[in-house]
Amino acid sequence: MTFTHYHDETVAFVNGLIVWLSKFYKKIKHFDALRCEISTRCLFERANFALYTKFSFLLMIKMDLFEMIKSLLRISMLVAVTAALGCKGDSKKLPEATQRVQQDPEMIELNGLLQADPQNDSLLYRRALLYYRLEGFDEALADVGKALQIDSLHPQYYHLMADVLLDYGRPNDSKKAIEVLKTAAAKFPNRTPTLLKLSEFQLIVRKHSD
Repeated sequence: MTFTHYHDETVAFVNGLIVWLSKFYKKIKHFDALRCEISTRCLFERANFALYTKFSFLLMIKMDLFEMIKSLLRISMLVAVTAALGCKGDSKKLPEATQRVQQDPEMIELNGLLQADPQNDSLLYRRALLYYRLEGFDEALADVGKALQIDSLHPQYYHLMADVLLDYGRPNDSKKAIEVLKTAAAKFPNRTPTLLKLSEFQLIVRKHSD
């Protein structure tokens, strides 16, 4: 359960309590008026002393409730700040990882080359390979996919796409990886490395599904 969940639950509870307390407070104000009336008219009447005591007790409860609501609001604010700091810490991870990738010397060089020649499938493949090594799986898939659209006669492109899919590990990615290698095997039926890679992937997926 996340900090945000605790925060939402606390805020919802506090908001509900505030609504209830506002209604209760209106009744308390009415009790205040009654208490004043009782205290002035019946202060020395023993029969009404018990009633006066009840109203006084209700006023004490009112003060306790206000102190409790203050404490709950403080807790809610603390949880909200903690959740915000936790989210802020998580949000820093992605920009730092992206910054590390973008500052890689080879990546800078490839970005410059691709800016000048964006349809160069060889450069796209090289950058996809670099993204893969740096665990930028989405970027790697985008680049190798584009490289395959430009030129589908390079078996290493299929191999890289299969590797990225298998290591990415999202639902159905392993099946997609095998389908990619099956496509490669159909295009290059006499290429031993491709056939071996397909067999290897099928064995890995079968082993993990058992």
